[in-house]
Amino acid sequence: MPTHPHRRRPIRLAPPILLTGLIATGCSFTLGDTAESVAEEVIEGDLAEGAGLGTIEATCPAPPDQDLGTTFECTATSDLGDLRFIAEIQEDDVVFVRPLNVMDEADLSAVEETATGLLGQMVGIELDPALMDCGPAPVRIEDDLSFTCEMTDPSNDDVYEATITFADEQFDQIDVALSEEPIR
Repeated sequence: MPTHPHRRRPIRLAPPILLTGLIATGCSFTLGDTAESVAEEVIEGDLAEGAGLGTIEATCPAPPDQDLGTTFECTATSDLGDLRFIAEIQEDDVVFVRPLNVMDEADLSAVEETATGLLGQMVGIELDPALMDCGPAPVRIEDDLSFTCEMTDPSNDDVYEATITFADEQFDQIDVALSEEPIR
């Protein structure tokens, strides 16, 4: 699929991607609860269910204080590997939690469509987003902010490895790089 099969060519997304997911939810805590125990409950319950993570075990260290706006990171183990979450104490004793390295189905679809559009711009043709396959959601984003997909060349059905890398943890810009040779 690359115009020069011997080169790996990254492409930077011009307009930002608007990811809806990197799903998030919140829950309030009451007398006797701690912000960290509520965050663990939210991660193991609503977030795990909403993202299709299955059974996970979350660990959240105690935040430095219980003040409004205080944030703290949590981790969880899952079939996808180690997951990271950020929790924030908000008004009315609400703890709001969102994943830092997991994409749900809606976000994965948006990234596949954007990456296919970028590759189409590179080769000068419109490509069907169905040519990009990043597997089933949820997808874990690696520590280097990347994950791997497969891109099918519509001219000959060769399949290339496509590495999608986010520019930063805002998850609003991507680079796309195709393997030099087809993987099948």
